Amino acid sequence: MRTKDLLILIKNLSKADKKSFTTLAEKQDGVQYLLLYKELEKISKTWSPENGVPPVSDAALALKLKKNGIKTSLATLRTYIADTILKSLRLLNDNENKRDKIESKIKNASILENRGLLLIAAQTLNEALELALYYQYHALAIDILMSLVRVESQIDSRTYADSIKHYLGKIKDLVGHLDVESHHYVEYYHTFLRFRLGAQPNHAPINVNQDFKEIVPPTFLSKMYYLQKLSLNALYLENNKEACLYSEQLLSLWQEQKEIKEERLSQYVRHLYNYLNFCVAEKNFQHYELYLNELKSIRQRGWHFDLEAELNQNILMAEQLYYLNTDQIESAEALFPLILSTIEKYKPKISKAREISFRYNNIIALFALQDFKNAQHQCIDLIEIEYHEHRHDIQLLAKVLQIIIYLELGNHKALDSIVIKLGRLFRYAETGRDFERMVLRNLYKLAKTYMENLPEKENEKKNKKHFELFYKDLLQYQKDTPRTLRTGFDEILFWVQSKVEGVTYREILKR
Repeated sequence: MRTKDLLILIKNLSKADKKSFTTLAEKQDGVQYLLLYKELEKISKTWSPENGVPPVSDAALALKLKKNGIKTSLATLRTYIADTILKSLRLLNDNENKRDKIESKIKNASILENRGLLLIAAQTLNEALELALYYQYHALAIDILMSLVRVESQIDSRTYADSIKHYLGKIKDLVGHLDVESHHYVEYYHTFLRFRLGAQPNHAPINVNQDFKEIVPPTFLSKMYYLQKLSLNALYLENNKEACLYSEQLLSLWQEQKEIKEERLSQYVRHLYNYLNFCVAEKNFQHYELYLNELKSIRQRGWHFDLEAELNQNILMAEQLYYLNTDQIESAEALFPLILSTIEKYKPKISKAREISFRYNNIIALFALQDFKNAQHQCIDLIEIEYHEHRHDIQLLAKVLQIIIYLELGNHKALDSIVIKLGRLFRYAETGRDFERMVLRNLYKLAKTYMENLPEKENEKKNKKHFELFYKDLLQYQKDTPRTLRTGFDEILFWVQSKVEGVTYREILKR
């Protein structure tokens, strides 16, 4: 493992992870590589992967090790550290899943087979097979059955032929299961790519009339991938209601397989959160609190750090979106200090894209509460977050919102220079030029009116005309755009609509 990769791994560790590593290293008499680890840990605190090359070279690290009397090479010590970190993380996960147990039994059986203890090896493999079939790890089950065929062929017994035939039949059945699962798996991810990339469909439409219960063989995974495919396809066709229904069927499928749900809990958490997202998009909150409470109940079980981080950020995002979409704006804003402390606590596990989304949602809450000064500070904080390609659209939008806030605050001095800077920025944007230019053009007209210091009545009349034209532009853009609208379109539309109708932004949000 390269020094840069090892630094990224160390930077990703929580306090509990680091403690677990050092305890294991000390038990293994790892004095030599603990010195290098502590040096890398210091570097990781101030270094970010986005900065590129680490501030200390391999040559400098090797020299430091040599001065401390360590003769082992840097490459060897890096390998020791990486292996021990990963081993400590496996040991730290008290909730060992069944897959780990199955794989452990397979390894044990291999050792027993090599030692000639064939009957014990066969018994161990059969125990592993029972678990693999129960929890539907079909690929592992095929590996186990192939091992059983090999082991049985070495056992000198009268029944070995019958056993081998039985195992071969099982392999044939499981290959059929895997074939169906693989088919739906590939189709699901093809749909996923089409949805993410916004590509136009080039092949026959998905048969949405087929009931997933008709899938043969009806394995859990084949039905799961099929329902995921249908929900994503519905989203692609901009049918949020249908996506929500398929997602709800998917959760029902999980409820029918409680043992598998516990075994694949991280996957279930993602599906549960996706369903809540679909509910927000569809404004369907009938079962929202029920499933949100289920997410919270999973958190209370005391799972390991990684799942705990995933749960907490998903719960907070689900709550924030729920409050914003049910006119509980004060609750959404009151949640933000907890969001900030959660981001700090689980920093390695929360992506910049998620942090940007959290901050943006809070800006909208402050905007609805007409707390423009705090909204302005939040815009600055969001803009200053290091560039993130996936959520750069929100960072650009924050700059547009900043202009709107200056208009609301009447900060005439800042408006002219900001509009000019943004005009230059969007002039060279690679995508979405029409939308940004249209917004900036209208904002610039409003800014000029504010800066002219006209009499109040004349100013109101001129502004009203600008807002009406702005609103007309936005509605025309909405009509002309065949697919998903640009990020922030709704927020800007609602603000302009509130000015045209002479009501508050929050009143528009309630509709």
